[in-house]
Formats: sequence, structure tokens, C-alpha cells
Amino acid sequence: MISLFREKRIDDLFGIILNHLERHISQIHEIQILNGDSMEMAKEVAKRFSIKTLEIDFENREVDVTMVNIPWNAFPAGTDVRKGQLYPCAKVLYTFKITGDPELLSAKPKKASLISQIDADFSNNSLTIGYQTLYANQQLSEEVQREVKQNMKSMIESMKNLMSIINKEVQEFNDQLEGTAHEFIESKRTLIKKKNDQKQALNNF
Repeated sequence: MISLFREKRIDDLFGIILNHLERHISQIHEIQILNGDSMEMAKEVAKRFSIKTLEIDFENREVDVTMVNIPWNAFPAGTDVRKGQLYPCAKVLYTFKITGDPELLSAKPKKASLISQIDADFSNNSLTIGYQTLYANQQLSEEVQREVKQNMKSMIESMKNLMSIINKEVQEFNDQLEGTAHEFIESKRTLIKKKNDQKQALNNF
């Protein structure tokens, strides 16, 4: 279970990617760093570590209804329930196919956040969001169906807005990767040259 778009800062995810990128460059052979085209190398590295933007297919969704045991204290005051008891209630599950980096599902963008928490399950490139009712039958009444659809529509709109913002921030990050990779490569090239110059100086007597 994940809390959509709020478990970790997207900057933390970007930081992990940059650490992997820098470690990758540090492992490139010195001869390649000295003799290779640094711009071409940077372009290849940036392509390798670019984050794939997140896409959720909200239109071709699947829906299912299951029964979930709900504790007595989850019901409104005045409901005929007994203390300490569990009551089976219908939960509506909506499943969507996703593409892109699933890590973004739990990332909080820098410039926005969801108004309310949305919990979801992710597996096999599918995202499942549940809406829990307090209705004691798997065959929902028209009133409960309207309630479910209204709330799901609101959740989906919120998710679309957050996904758009996240993808924009991801694209901005991807756009600067090549420049960052080039800086790392040139920095390593400078260190290698200094090391080699010192060896030559020490051996010149």
C-alpha cells in the first residue's frame, strides 16, 4: 500500500538518480575519459539515467466490488452497531494501467500536494484505488453508486493535476542531466590530468 504523491519528496528521488549517475561516471575507464568526446559521453549517460514520466490510463479502467470488515467505531454516531464488532461493507476497487517510473507514484512534487490522502496498491504495472463505503451489501444502491462515482471522479481529477505537475518537474530534471553529466566528466578528466602530471613531475629527475 502506498500513499499517492506524498510519501517522499521528489527532490530525494532526483538526488538518488544524481548519485547513481556520478557513481557511474566514476567507474568509466580513465583512458575513455581522457580520449573520449565528453559531450557524447554526457549525452549517453543522461539518456541512461533519465526518468520516464508517469502515465496512468484513467479511461480504460477496471472496477470490482469486494466486502471488507469495518470496525464499529468507523460508523457515524447513531448507527446500530455494537462496540468491538466488525461489519462487512462494500469497497469499490478501480484498477488502472500505468507506464513510466512507478517510483513517481509516491513522490511529492515541489510545487503542489494532494488535498486529501489517496491510498493505493501497485503491482504488475497496475494501480488500484479503493473507495470504502459503509454499505452492507455487494449490490450497491443507486445512491451509493452515485456517491462512489462522485468521489472517484474527484480523486481522479486530483491525480491528473498532480501527475501533470510531477511530469513537468521530471522533464525539467531530465533536461539538465546532460549538463550535469558533462560537469562530472570534465571534473574527473581534470583530476586524472592532475594525477598524471604529478606522476610525470615526480619521475622527472
